[in-house]
Amino acid sequence: MLGHDGEARRIEAAAMDPERLLEAALSHSVIPSLVEKARGDAPRPSEEDRDTLLRRVLRGDREGALSIGRRCILAGIRPMSIHEHLVAPVARSLGRAWEADDCDFVTVTCAAQILEEIVREIGQVAPALPQAGGRQTRAILLAAAPGEQHALGLAVLRDAFERAGWTVCVSLGTSATGLMAQVAGRPVDVLGLSVGADRNLSALPALITEVRKVSRNPAISVMLGGSAILRRPETGVRVGADAIAIDAETALDEASRVVSDAQART
Repeated sequence: MLGHDGEARRIEAAAMDPERLLEAALSHSVIPSLVEKARGDAPRPSEEDRDTLLRRVLRGDREGALSIGRRCILAGIRPMSIHEHLVAPVARSLGRAWEADDCDFVTVTCAAQILEEIVREIGQVAPALPQAGGRQTRAILLAAAPGEQHALGLAVLRDAFERAGWTVCVSLGTSATGLMAQVAGRPVDVLGLSVGADRNLSALPALITEVRKVSRNPAISVMLGGSAILRRPETGVRVGADAIAIDAETALDEASRVVSDAQART
């Protein structure tokens, strides 16, 4: 669990206090996020935290589930680590339970909604990451593949990109025509497309070609993610994507890289 017994009790007692949540986020998120790559001991959610969260969301215990996310914030765990080492593994466990017929649709849907609420709460109390002075704000459109709706992963990405200073728009359940209208109607540096179903992989080459054709930004970059892409990462190169993202952290790194590359070419 998080820390020793005394520390755990202090964290539990403070977990319902918004001011304490914000104070902890401010004091523990920015500096640790800057030095984490140089350290091997950055705090992260434990296996027991993940198991407890899974049990609570499956039984619909909203407050109990939210308290785990709050304890992580108060313990100094940075938001990206909470997303990647707590929310994402639990979401994958829900997916496996659904595929194995261990959970019904209503249970999985309600559990996913609680996880989305955890993500939103983290975004509300976590401070924005420090930005380099003078850099123009970058814009990303995060979308599920046409015909798909999987909001949790996009919610995690939205929080990560917004805290990193990006302008973010999220599109769910949009048709291919609707997606084209969005990239044609606003200047977007990156289209982040999440593909969950293997059946939608074959449509990607034509979709990406059309995105580049109609985009208001002629230098738009396309980044792919989602479970179908993770199962077949070679698909990214084959369909003409500029980047593949396996999680929120690599999505930020890759999106920044492709935008810098595009700017260097112009």
